[in-house]
Amino acid sequence: MTSKSSSPTPREILLDALGGYVEQHSGVDSNPLDVDLQDPLPSQVRFYLFETSYSDEDHGWAINVRLDNTNENGHEITDRESGSDWDPDGEYQVVLGGYHEDYDVFTFWDDAVYSHYDTGDDNAPHKSYVADETLERGSENEISIQPRELRERGDRGGETVITVTPDRIDEALQMRDRIRWIRTQLNEVLEDNWANNQYRAQRLEHLVYEYLVNTDRRKSVQERREQAISRVQELQDKSKSAIMSSLRAEVYGDNDGNTLPESLGSMLSQIERHYFESYNLWKEPVVFEDIDGTPDDIDLYFPPDEERSQTVIEQIDIALRSGNHVILTGPPGSGKSDLAEQVAEYYADNYQMATATDDWTTFDTIGGYRPQTDGGLEFHPGLFLQRFMDESRMGARGIEAKNEWLVIDELNRANIDKAFGSLFSALTGNNVTLPFDDTTQESSKPIKLNGNPNAITEPRVNSHTYYIPEDWRLIATINSVDKSSLYRMSRAFMRRFAFIQVPVPDDEDLEEDGELLLDEYLDTWDLGYPDEEDIENLSSGLDNRMKEDLTILWTAVQRHQKVGPGVIEDLAKQIITGIDRTGEIHYEYATVAKLLPQLDGLPPSKMDDVLGEIEGRLDDELFDRDIVNEFTREYLDIAIPTDGE
Repeated sequence: MTSKSSSPTPREILLDALGGYVEQHSGVDSNPLDVDLQDPLPSQVRFYLFETSYSDEDHGWAINVRLDNTNENGHEITDRESGSDWDPDGEYQVVLGGYHEDYDVFTFWDDAVYSHYDTGDDNAPHKSYVADETLERGSENEISIQPRELRERGDRGGETVITVTPDRIDEALQMRDRIRWIRTQLNEVLEDNWANNQYRAQRLEHLVYEYLVNTDRRKSVQERREQAISRVQELQDKSKSAIMSSLRAEVYGDNDGNTLPESLGSMLSQIERHYFESYNLWKEPVVFEDIDGTPDDIDLYFPPDEERSQTVIEQIDIALRSGNHVILTGPPGSGKSDLAEQVAEYYADNYQMATATDDWTTFDTIGGYRPQTDGGLEFHPGLFLQRFMDESRMGARGIEAKNEWLVIDELNRANIDKAFGSLFSALTGNNVTLPFDDTTQESSKPIKLNGNPNAITEPRVNSHTYYIPEDWRLIATINSVDKSSLYRMSRAFMRRFAFIQVPVPDDEDLEEDGELLLDEYLDTWDLGYPDEEDIENLSSGLDNRMKEDLTILWTAVQRHQKVGPGVIEDLAKQIITGIDRTGEIHYEYATVAKLLPQLDGLPPSKMDDVLGEIEGRLDDELFDRDIVNEFTREYLDIAIPTDGE
């Protein structure tokens, strides 16, 4: 007959549940059980674990042990401050727990609170109790909370009893750790008697916990207070009026709850500031919170288009606010790069601009290992990861998260798959473990890029974890002449981008309103003209001459190869500088320098059409076709016959 194997002990069940969080422990046979844990759990925990047994109808269940550390009346003293009998060095957080085999749940009591409020009288509890309904709720895979008076009789203090299934022990440990910390903060900011009322202390601690951990930090203090109250109400199964009544002074003052006591906002702000400093939690850097308008002060000119219901600025604003990254498309010179940079400057306090290259790899964008002087390798974050973590804070008082937007010019130059790799998944809202380790830690930690930080309970800021803030944005530009890179983007990746065309006048616009448009562009460019008296071959006013002739040049090109106003601006600068230096107007040299390179790849017949239109519409002495033809033959490898050939 085969003997039945013995059931695992509570310590074995606990260690198995903590799994990968455990770095080392004192052994399953030791009680207390000392465990070193990884982030985000407390680093060192001393567990006193016992079986729970039924006590009576009034109290429910209790741990079936009398602890050795008692006061002169035989009551439990389980405070673990530095120098106590249970933790002489004060290095461990002590957890007092019980395991119920039938429900398969752990219950954790607030051991520090017993001696914190102990008066040594007969009202001190002899055992740590938990109600049957608390165990039942916990067995349903919930975090079950039971508010409990510290005394059987009397009105001082209260504790939060936490019951969970083994697979949620990590959450219970974090909650217990936070509530203890909150108690110390409340002691600093409130009057000494703040806890001298039955459930008041416990409810206030729990409310502050919910406020810090489970409310939307983008909301007002009053809105977050109501969110926290609702959470406490739900978890403790109490009416809002009961909770309001017990917390009237600190949380609601003497009013009906519709306004906010002045002291509450400052108290919560102070505690929250210390909270993030103490736990080094990731706090989302918000960009859009205080920005209501649109970047109307852009120093670029975009012609009005009555056929379009939204301007390009409005399209960009709507796209960014609706959660999209933006790709600006347009021909060379359309103003994509300047527009992208000015938009980023308007919305984000900080941004970084980079130009893509065809040799970009994930080493450049995500990061990779670099050799160190000691012969080892150390991970170095690339262009993208550097936008989410302030490296200047490393080694100082902590690592600081940041929200620095990224502008990538000419994204089409890069091989999308080779350059961006895991960024695809992160930008589509997934949390990704990268194929690198942070070797700066005593034990290597995998590098993680979290595209959905809200899915992580209490995200920590450290050297191996990066978070993409909800309103972080990537603004990129793509040259519409080269759209081949679009086909290398996955559909999921493209779905996170809004593609917005930066408008430029076409040849029909220029034919109809070219000189009016050039008047607006020249006013925006503010190029400045030389003195007309010094120009030998000027037959009319220079301003009118420039508008008329630039319209001719731009229209001829635009019929066959779209270029933006930036190209014409460069052309105008070249022409005006030539006039200033030589005292004469000539267009052939500026055409060679600025226009012809944009026509590279145009068939010879089309090139002849462009140059023929320019030659036919400009004054003969202003445009030497032979000089232009020479350039097309030698540098563009296009032979265009001349009249004499």
